[in-house]
Amino acid sequence: MSELRELARFLSGLRWEDVPEEVRKTVRLLLLDNLGAALGAAKAPLPGAVAGVYLPLAGEKGRVSLWGRGTKAPLTTAVFLNALAGDALGLDDLHTGSKTHIGVVVIPAAWGLAEQLGCSGEELLLAVVCGYEAMARVGKALGVSSHRKQGWHATATAGTFGAAAACGKLLGLDEEEMTSALGLAGSQSFGVWAFLGDGTNSKSLNPARAAVSGCEAALLAKAGMTGPEHILTAPDGGLLTAMTREGDAAQAAKDLGTVWEILQMDNRPYPCARSTHGAVDGALALRREHRLSPGEIDWVWVDTYQVGFQQCGCGEGSLRPRTPAQAKFSTPYCVACGLLYGEGASPFHTGMDLKAGGPGIFASDCGNGGQRADGGLSQALGEPGHGGMPGRAAAFGGGHRCFRECGQSADPGAGAGQGSGAYPGKSRGEGGGHCRGHSGVGSGGRPAGAVTLGGTLHPVYLPFGGLK
Repeated sequence: MSELRELARFLSGLRWEDVPEEVRKTVRLLLLDNLGAALGAAKAPLPGAVAGVYLPLAGEKGRVSLWGRGTKAPLTTAVFLNALAGDALGLDDLHTGSKTHIGVVVIPAAWGLAEQLGCSGEELLLAVVCGYEAMARVGKALGVSSHRKQGWHATATAGTFGAAAACGKLLGLDEEEMTSALGLAGSQSFGVWAFLGDGTNSKSLNPARAAVSGCEAALLAKAGMTGPEHILTAPDGGLLTAMTREGDAAQAAKDLGTVWEILQMDNRPYPCARSTHGAVDGALALRREHRLSPGEIDWVWVDTYQVGFQQCGCGEGSLRPRTPAQAKFSTPYCVACGLLYGEGASPFHTGMDLKAGGPGIFASDCGNGGQRADGGLSQALGEPGHGGMPGRAAAFGGGHRCFRECGQSADPGAGAGQGSGAYPGKSRGEGGGHCRGHSGVGSGGRPAGAVTLGGTLHPVYLPFGGLK
């Protein structure tokens, strides 16, 4: 039996009474969280502009609610627009093991079809559980790091499977039909990261189109269209051949019914890329505990893993963000927002001061001080996606003081900070790992006396030009 068929058998046979209570509670919270993220974007410019173009073309005989707009639209139009809104603020949830934002794809698709069909709340929740389990597992099967490094956007590529699973459950697909629905979903698997380099605002298109494609895959399977059961493993055109060098089809059916991937979701506290959050946490903690003012800070170093560096630290848009889309994927911008504005910083949402050259971030070129991408950190963390991030990793130096904030480490048993003793006692490390102080100029052009975080991990340096 193929892994895809095994997954389809599980999905088609799953009953609400089979779902553990912890999963039941979690799916309710995830639905509310994603709905809240979409409602928060009800007045965002891009979703509104797209709705203004789409709705007149879609006609007025819709049965599916447009969240936050007080109107309804035909099924696929509503699914598309609700998913577009769900991604707009960058607050959608994240499955760390597969690097997929599941809710923004699965919930609009499931909600839309459930409303169209007049399903019960329990049927909707069960369908959403199916969508989360399918999308997470396919995302893991695609080989997270390799898939991303080849430019594929897993929220879209795996997203079609999640939407198909959820909608297939609402349609009552049997094992054979569900297998076809997943195969048809994979036949439409798509989505790349090219938007990041240009700083375009088209990222939302990926989850929105995946939600619609997955929904349509389920409808087509219900109508009798058959899909390729071996869409993952086919030598000619299989996704694991086309999209990754580290695929593992077994992940698609691993531990079904015993390990619930829906319990492994992150909810984003900041509306920016999850790769930036560990450093933002460190910045906020230092600002809060040491009452830092921007004038005290001369430089900032942040450790991250290889994909985090590629995604949020080395591109032109990350180093010199000029649009809100680029700012969300800029560790320098997001950390500076945390330092300058503290908790709930509005620039996270709007990039409102980008036209003024960023949030007072760059005294000069953001690239000053050099940078280095070292695969050792990724290897130490296993680079499963975002889950192995060295959370709270940030270092800030200025004047006669140095501050540090440590989080996860590959060596949790390591001791307290050690190094050259170049700094006075107003420094702090926490989280179980050890911080190492360095004197002199080291590799990557670190300034004299820089603090590197992460203990035995090999850091990737993201230099800032200074705060003003």
